[in-house]
Amino acid sequence: MISISVYGGTYHKEDWLKDHRLSGSFACATIAFFLYLCGGLAIIIMSYQGENKVEVVYISQKEEPRPSSSLPTQNPSSLFHLVPASTLEKNAINKLVQRTWKEDLVGVGRDAKGIDPLVYKKLQVIKVERVENAPLFEKYAENRAKLFRKVGRGVGLNKLEQTGKAQKGPIITTTEDILLRDVYPAVNEYYLFHGTPVEIVDAIVTQGLDARLNKRGMFGPAVYAAESSTKSDSYADSPQSRDIKSEKKMILLRMLLGEMFVLNSKEVFQRPPCKTCRHDRCSDRSHDQGGNWFYDSVVVDGHWNFREFLVYELNMCYPEYVITYKRI
Repeated sequence: MISISVYGGTYHKEDWLKDHRLSGSFACATIAFFLYLCGGLAIIIMSYQGENKVEVVYISQKEEPRPSSSLPTQNPSSLFHLVPASTLEKNAINKLVQRTWKEDLVGVGRDAKGIDPLVYKKLQVIKVERVENAPLFEKYAENRAKLFRKVGRGVGLNKLEQTGKAQKGPIITTTEDILLRDVYPAVNEYYLFHGTPVEIVDAIVTQGLDARLNKRGMFGPAVYAAESSTKSDSYADSPQSRDIKSEKKMILLRMLLGEMFVLNSKEVFQRPPCKTCRHDRCSDRSHDQGGNWFYDSVVVDGHWNFREFLVYELNMCYPEYVITYKRI
């Protein structure tokens, strides 16, 4: 980052125009000030060469500075870092895990087979790590910028509860202020949970989530996320290897929902459907409303125990936090 400070003084007209001429000291100061500005401008120009960026970081007085990378120093050029979350972040995420936990639904549902015999009542968060993956986040930010341009063209992005089809109300992961400080409701960006086996976590945080690898999704090949930690916990291990002793992991994602298609009955999509005919394979150009042809995401909100949130395109979500926990 670059910081340029410029000395500023107060000059009174009557002092230096008294005899209709500049004083020698003021002339020298003016020349020095001009040279200082030129030097600063040169530094800024050089800093942008090679696509470097000037970044301004604001740290709240109540928030501790985020810790430095925990990766070995022998690879300082790495663009991927997994660092401990701050105390405030960890506390907020722990609250989110506990607040969205549904004890009465533990072991309930097709994806929770084998959990019921374990007889546990809650999750204990042991560790929270933040993923800092610059190339991955840059791609995610590009998709977020596309949604902002969509809004700029006058396309209204309704909240889930405004769609008229939501049966369970607003999304419930919006309660912790510390997590919402740089989330953008205007494009329906939300934090959501994603459950996965421990051995898959490394691939997710380095490569991101790829819907093409999901061949068994109930509603099609998408990246699936949930607003309840109970739902995501059921994917932490397979039905054949459930246990209560080992540490589990889940991901807290940022997800771009944009324009949501709300699904109240079972239907399989290969991508979000057309906004006019509701078919995912639509090829009717008359349905293209100025580049606003298809929905951006699918939200499953029907008779099922949990809602699910689906995105089909690459980099519509970013794995920001890895949560390590135990079942107790």
